[in-house]
Amino acid sequence: CDEAALTGESLPSEKEAVDGLAEDAALGDRCNMVYSGCAVSYGHARAVVAETGMNTEMGKIATLLEGEDNNMTPLQVKLAQLGKYLGSLALGICAIIFVIGVIDRLPLLDMFMTAVSLAVAAIPEGLPAIVTIVLAIGVQRMVAKNAIIRQLPAVETLGCTTVICSDKTGTLTQNRMTLVQAYTEGEPVPLNGDRKPNDSTVALLRMATLCTDGVVDVVDGVEKHMGDPTETAIVACALHNGITKADLNEKYPRVGEIPFDSDRKLMTTVNRFDGKYVVIVKGAPDILFGRCVSGDLEAAARANEKMADDALRVLA
Repeated sequence: CDEAALTGESLPSEKEAVDGLAEDAALGDRCNMVYSGCAVSYGHARAVVAETGMNTEMGKIATLLEGEDNNMTPLQVKLAQLGKYLGSLALGICAIIFVIGVIDRLPLLDMFMTAVSLAVAAIPEGLPAIVTIVLAIGVQRMVAKNAIIRQLPAVETLGCTTVICSDKTGTLTQNRMTLVQAYTEGEPVPLNGDRKPNDSTVALLRMATLCTDGVVDVVDGVEKHMGDPTETAIVACALHNGITKADLNEKYPRVGEIPFDSDRKLMTTVNRFDGKYVVIVKGAPDILFGRCVSGDLEAAARANEKMADDALRVLA
């Protein structure tokens, strides 16, 4: 299951029907639980509904967000303290002046009005306007650096920040992969440019798409990826080259499969090609190369190392 929205993990979490997990097991360690709002990346299973609505993990997060209080920014705290200090100081000075006037036997009404006038004059009425103007200038400077600020106090809060901790997957990135290169006929073939792939690469894309569970739908011109990011990258690349998974599944129906698992590191499907059954296997190159009986495996191994050195995730 793709639990990136819940736990932040970029890779799908494997699930299995096991018993004996501790009741206080962490969310990411519950390998026998699937969660609402998390898409199934690959495989099939039957599950029993344990919680619904606000009792689910997503519902618990929503409850925490609803109950969260709006905390004051450091500037707001300082301004509140300044207001208290100025108010207390003004009241103290007014009381002293009123007492001095009474001692000097001045009219009580006049001294009262004088004390009230001093209290009003001591309040810095222009302070909120000045703070707003200063923060607005900060917003303009942030806009010049392509940073949009929705709330003015956020400018001051950002200025007080010393450490930023960020989980890039799903936050700075889209948790989406792209197929950029293939290796066919003894040479690498780029897939992210305007160059049309050769027939061997198209055949490879066709086979790889048949051996995936990921789905890519186009809704109002926007691609919606559902499933394992690696598999949806294959399906999306095939789609960009005029190959749709729905047409392939209809033309070459799947009659059997062995889902991917971390121990085997392979996924296998059996598809019917014109009355014949064809087994398609994809997975880790180091595992799959050991099961090949033909082909230039040394050249393929060198290509695998070259792609890995370029920080690419490689499938065979």
